[in-house]
Amino acid sequence: MNRTSSTPLTDLAAQIATEAADLADALSTAEDVQWERPPSRQPNSSEEGRRPMGHHTDPTGDTATHEGRLALRQVITQAKHLLPHIRVIVAQLRTHTTDAITRWGSSQS
Repeated sequence: MNRTSSTPLTDLAAQIATEAADLADALSTAEDVQWERPPSRQPNSSEEGRRPMGHHTDPTGDTATHEGRLALRQVITQAKHLLPHIRVIVAQLRTHTTDAITRWGSSQS
């Protein structure tokens, strides 16, 4: 049943598969680092060793409220919500397609 011809529809399905593989890689990285402290900005040579006067550091609070980390958490939460639905849609489409091909083939007697 495997065909080697390319059509706009099969090209689109292949692009979706590629995007899904790339997404899996990106989500793997995102899940690995989501709770870690984001990389800090490296001070330039004139700032090195100096801290602003009266500045209180709160590494835990800074990590917890870091905008980039919060955005990463939001994307992971969104993926956890959407991906199961997307998987069901793709599986249903595949099943309907293969069932239709089987019905088509059985009518060719």
